[in-house]
Amino acid sequence: MEPLAARLERALVRFRVQTAHNLLDEAFAAGQPEVIARDFVVPLFSRVEAGGDPAVTRFAASLFEIRLLVQARGWERIDGPRVTLACAPREQRTLALIALGLGLAGRHCRISYLGGFTPTAAVIEQPSALVVVSAEEDDLTLVERADLRALAPLLIGRAAPALAPALGGTALPDDLEVATVRAASLAHRRSSRTGDATSPGDR
Repeated sequence: MEPLAARLERALVRFRVQTAHNLLDEAFAAGQPEVIARDFVVPLFSRVEAGGDPAVTRFAASLFEIRLLVQARGWERIDGPRVTLACAPREQRTLALIALGLGLAGRHCRISYLGGFTPTAAVIEQPSALVVVSAEEDDLTLVERADLRALAPLLIGRAAPALAPALGGTALPDDLEVATVRAASLAHRRSSRTGDATSPGDR
């Protein structure tokens, strides 16, 4: 996939929208969405971000988010434990979170995706077996910490190891494949204890 990644990176740097979409079509045709998201899109975005051009980074993030969410269609209707995915209130990086969600959906978890810049009040309103919060910076306010502490969330992102003890949560490993397996296992265990399941009214 490296030659394809290099071509897509060039298209992004040159802001060639249609070329980028065509190359992403090629990538998604080559494998399962969760695998392409985890092993192709997320690493490529990290490369683009490391390039240091904020305009290119924003363009790539927007394009990738749109395409990953297209792959996620229907994940809110899966029969299984509900997992809420949200970015921290001042966090805009969504790609790893969506990639995780695709993997969870493939393991029979129903996804409620709240996206970037999510207020903690919105997170605590979601009835879920499990909550996953993405945070690159440790910048939660005291109120936000209190909101999330009640949920004992799983955390991903650079700030996860620092935030997890303060929130009574667990930092997932950086390896998204391992993180997905652990999160899915926990969601199903919690669901079996609480009786969380899809009802006909949720469909």
